[in-house]
Amino acid sequence: MNCLFTTFALGAEDYASLLSCVTGWDLSAEELLRMGERIYNLERLILNAYGFDSKDDTLPKRLLSEPLPEGAAKGHVVELDKMKEEYYKLRGWVDGKPTEEKLKELDIP
Repeated sequence: MNCLFTTFALGAEDYASLLSCVTGWDLSAEELLRMGERIYNLERLILNAYGFDSKDDTLPKRLLSEPLPEGAAKGHVVELDKMKEEYYKLRGWVDGKPTEEKLKELDIP
């Protein structure tokens, strides 16, 4: 299990420097983030190949039907379809699948 505590203290430049030290590569923060994006999209392609898509991107029923009891969103129910649409747009996906344009951008054949 990875410790997530460092994610509050370290940024992409820190992680690029650490990875550069252990691999001998000279990575920038941008290159590290691109590597991560490629990995995430490749994982998604594998899931898509096994039949997973937007229908499988969901939350527990309670979050979709019960209003949140406290916080900034108190009294509201998660608007999953709206959230997924925005998320897919940011990822460069359609219906939970990476687009050809996204794959080309990331040099994924």
